[in-house]
Amino acid sequence: MFEIFKAYQFNSKKAKEYGFVENQGVWTYSSTILQGDFLMMVTVEDGDLSFQVYDQETRDLYPQVHMESMRGTFVGSVREACLEVLYGIRKACLRYRNFSVHRPRES
Repeated sequence: MFEIFKAYQFNSKKAKEYGFVENQGVWTYSSTILQGDFLMMVTVEDGDLSFQVYDQETRDLYPQVHMESMRGTFVGSVREACLEVLYGIRKACLRYRNFSVHRPRES
């Protein structure tokens, strides 16, 4: 799921405008998903993005979203909702890293 961030770099100024909060170098963002049934907590630390999903009713962690072996319509809908949030973060808070190397022209 994190391949979507592979060539991108976190921009703290844009992230703050988007709603991320910084605390001792750790940036956090929360969003409700699936009509408020789940809470997604996104964390960026040292440029590495991670997230957790919690059931709003029970306050329990929903780890199935990270388990590739878990299949089914429901877990698929949770993953899709997470991807929507992550793509929104990528669009608003990250910038594309240009890896091309420019060589000076020889005279």
